[in-house]
Amino acid sequence: MGEKAIIIDNREPEEVQDLQQDLQYENKHQFKDNEFDTTDGFAELEALRKKEAGNSDKTVEDSTSEDKKTFKKARKIKVRSKKFKALKKSAQKQKKYDLNEAVEKLLTLSKEKFDSSIELNVVLKKEEALTGRIALPHGNGKTKRVAIFNEQTEEDIKNKKINFDILLAKKEDMGKIARYAKILGPKGLMPNPKNNTIVAEPEKAAQAFDNKSIEYKTEKKAPLIHLVIGKKSFGKEKLLENLEATFKTINIKKIKAVAIGSSMSPSLTIDLSNLE
Repeated sequence: MGEKAIIIDNREPEEVQDLQQDLQYENKHQFKDNEFDTTDGFAELEALRKKEAGNSDKTVEDSTSEDKKTFKKARKIKVRSKKFKALKKSAQKQKKYDLNEAVEKLLTLSKEKFDSSIELNVVLKKEEALTGRIALPHGNGKTKRVAIFNEQTEEDIKNKKINFDILLAKKEDMGKIARYAKILGPKGLMPNPKNNTIVAEPEKAAQAFDNKSIEYKTEKKAPLIHLVIGKKSFGKEKLLENLEATFKTINIKKIKAVAIGSSMSPSLTIDLSNLE
């Protein structure tokens, strides 16, 4: 049995490292796909833990610290349903789809009963900080709450009442805002000139941050950009127009690979050669 390859299955970028570790562990032990198809997944993982520990009589409580590390790693292996595996096989992981075909195929693969988000995972050729805004013709289906820094906003931040998605401020306000960097920073809400949230006229600038404009930026620990570019209910034409606007904004020459998927579907690799 050959080693398995990593596919971007619409995971959050911070999960990529865990996925790589899980895959390396699975390749090392050459697990069969059907080993994870039983309903009692926990019992299977316990059996794997015992197999690794080399003692089928050991319980978790009796295990050494090294055994427990192995058990913890075995439990982290992603258990996928037969239905998902069937969809994944249909997705043809080795194939690269042109934009039009990718959207058509994705809409047939997306079997969620809710209006799922359509997500784009962009892998850059090298690690660099990219940030900016994309004007999507049809928005991405999510409502953005814009706040302007003032006395009331400052009081809310001080009390950790964060009821906004974008914070606009004047340059002279940044001294006050810096006090709340530990609250705003981890949430990505600190005003920044790179994403046009430090402005001379916040009230006027707020009009530009409508629900059709989204921010993009690379992840801190990986050359990845994760975007939500619409909803399944948008249909093919609107999704294509949003995708075209995205690739016009992000320099295609800096992109190594792109995968598109819905919230719970397998992802499809997009052929970049026709986009350059």
